[in-house]
Amino acid sequence: MASSIHCAYYSCLQLSKYFLNNYCGINYTQQYTESRGMGSHNYLIDSTSTQLIKDKRYLADIDYRKEIFRLRKLRTKSDYSEDPVTAKDAQDAYEAAERTIRILNTIINK
Repeated sequence: MASSIHCAYYSCLQLSKYFLNNYCGINYTQQYTESRGMGSHNYLIDSTSTQLIKDKRYLADIDYRKEIFRLRKLRTKSDYSEDPVTAKDAQDAYEAAERTIRILNTIINK
């Protein structure tokens, strides 16, 4: 179950990278360079959020941040905590990942 949470979180980070590259024109090299000193995860989340706001997609931004931070919290628990990961945790992560992917794909596929 822990590995499914890990995969759910990273699939959303990878889609955020793709979104920034293909929809926003921030290529992978630029993402790597700009994320130095701030952490790649923080950079990807903040940059995706910033782009959603620039596009006046305020509700998408609120939903994206809510879901990605829910995933991040579950991933931290599954990867670093000694607390057991439950089936509910795994299901919550799956559902949060689905919603995050839907938010970004709606924009990417327009």
